[in-house]
Amino acid sequence: MRRIHTVKIIMIVFAVLTSINLPELTAQDNRKVDELIKQLNSPDPKVRETAAWDLAFTQPLPEKSAYPLIQIFKNDNNPKVRIAAASALAYLKSTAQETIPLFMKTLKEETHDEVRASAAQALGYLGPVAKDAIPLLIITLNDKNKQVRKNAAYALGNMGALAQEAIPQLIEVLRDDDAFVRFNAAEALARMSRDVKTIIPLLVKKLEQGDRRYTLGIIKVIDNSDKQLGKPAVPELLKLLKDSDQNVRREAAGAIVRTGTTPQEALPPLIEALQHQDGGERSGALSSLAFFEGKKNSEAITPHLISALKDKDWRVILTAGITLSWRGKKDPKVVMPYLIEALAKSESAYVRKGVAEALGTMGAQAKDAVPALKKAEKDQDKNVRESATRAISSINSKLGK
Repeated sequence: MRRIHTVKIIMIVFAVLTSINLPELTAQDNRKVDELIKQLNSPDPKVRETAAWDLAFTQPLPEKSAYPLIQIFKNDNNPKVRIAAASALAYLKSTAQETIPLFMKTLKEETHDEVRASAAQALGYLGPVAKDAIPLLIITLNDKNKQVRKNAAYALGNMGALAQEAIPQLIEVLRDDDAFVRFNAAEALARMSRDVKTIIPLLVKKLEQGDRRYTLGIIKVIDNSDKQLGKPAVPELLKLLKDSDQNVRREAAGAIVRTGTTPQEALPPLIEALQHQDGGERSGALSSLAFFEGKKNSEAITPHLISALKDKDWRVILTAGITLSWRGKKDPKVVMPYLIEALAKSESAYVRKGVAEALGTMGAQAKDAVPALKKAEKDQDKNVRESATRAISSINSKLGK
């Protein structure tokens, strides 16, 4: 079996395994562990690496594996083997008093960046028990290597409120050059905000100051925070719906929705953006409106989506059509005539193809569109014809035909 050993997979598996009660290892499992421990001494580095990863995935990991893993993490000359050993050792909280100083020493003194990154990550896996590493992890947020910075931010987030002294530095990291570093810093601040109620007000103040380097990162924190905690940020987020950067507008709209803000509150700035002379900007405004689809009182956005189907820019029409198809799953009679018209009359093959695909996603609710889709099977554009055929098949399958 091909093994895919990525940091992301390990983080996900670690989170899952540490959230459930695991049964004791069977006698067969223990024999397998013994064999893996022997393989850690293999002259072949690939064998040693694979054995360390297999131990990392063996849960619960027996303490008898701790000493051999510590030895190869300290002494192995192959960085990949050491990285695998670090991930395995992070599961052994019973030996944390020995491994935490080892990981901290590695983070300070190791010359290989990926090994240092694995040490920061392991400290994050260990969580609050590794609280003595917090000052070092804060310093590491300024490391020259982006993977090390990313894992340091992740580790601090796993410390929770114990790491609140890192809040000023994590806020600074929201403007890091690397998107993954920024993401982990935002995630860390969002986790801390559940217990440290001063975080969101600090971020709102940053938004008020208008330093654009922090904007997207701050929105991400608010977006990932608990619903009620993000409420005080809504006035500033609403202002960002008029921002010149489409990414900012889109992210702000998503965050606003998740604070429980109603479509009516967010509509004025978005309606204003729908009048922009640039089609891309109008399409972006519609994308932001789409966040409110399916939320309470979201029918307020439907007239604006229908109007957008008359736009001259194919991007606007396509965005409106796709969003209306979502509305059509709940209330097909309201939107179906407009989608059928767009399929039949749009001059853009992109729009006709996109509307056909959107109708297909509606399943049985789009049964009234089948005649129009059959006509679209004769469209001059091959992609439109194929999309229409797939849509009809999808609709019929939902109708049991």
